[in-house]
Amino acid sequence: MNRENASSKRKFWLALFTVIILLMGACPFIQDFPIADLLPIKEEVTPATSSGNTAPTEVAAPGEENPAPDDWRAIPGADCVPAHNKGVLATVVRVVDGDTIKVEIGGQKYTVRYIGVDTPETVAPNRPVEYMGPEASAKNKALVSGKQVILVKDISETDKYGRLLRFVFVDGIFVNRELVRLGYAQTVTYPPDISCKDSFRAVEKQAREQEIGLWAPNEKFAPCNCSGPDLDCSDFDTQAEAQLCFDYCGGPAEDPFRLHRGDSPLVCTSLP
Repeated sequence: MNRENASSKRKFWLALFTVIILLMGACPFIQDFPIADLLPIKEEVTPATSSGNTAPTEVAAPGEENPAPDDWRAIPGADCVPAHNKGVLATVVRVVDGDTIKVEIGGQKYTVRYIGVDTPETVAPNRPVEYMGPEASAKNKALVSGKQVILVKDISETDKYGRLLRFVFVDGIFVNRELVRLGYAQTVTYPPDISCKDSFRAVEKQAREQEIGLWAPNEKFAPCNCSGPDLDCSDFDTQAEAQLCFDYCGGPAEDPFRLHRGDSPLVCTSLP
């Protein structure tokens, strides 16, 4: 028994010694093995900074960095403009026609369409020059050409053509309203930009009663006889002809031929 025990002990110590030797020989390999490559990759999250923020930001409307003084609010008729809307300064670089101009704001050029008014066409493609069109363009030039004006929006920023929609003030004059008051333009309404429609209609009524500008008796240029005979859309060749007659005869307020339907300012839209 003692001899067997001694033999077992020698085998145990020999085996243990062998294992130790093997482990010592393997240490350099263990130390050099890239254990980190076996670990899951942890993505580094970089804190967001103001310069790297990709969230959408609101683009300022043209001219907000160069606001106009609020003294334009004392101009006759300006009280219809929403009280919270601010004016911006712009320089007129070109008058397109009676109700459209090109301006420069902060070094950028924009086309501006006057809100709430419409003057006879002079530059529309495929349309003849309309009665009082040249006179309306000339009056607009006299009012604003080359001048610094104040632009104020109503509700919309632009129309479907990308033109800025604005009320225009210059030299103590509310230009949109003045063109209507003198008979060079008539009132039109395109919701939601209708804050001044009642004001414009009031001065248009005066121009009609005074028979000035567009409303002066002139059978040669009258698009139709507002007193009759009765007309409907089939009596016109184009929508433009029907619209001209409708507008000339007082628009939706008068509409002697009952051409108007619904809320749209346009009539006979089924015509070419």
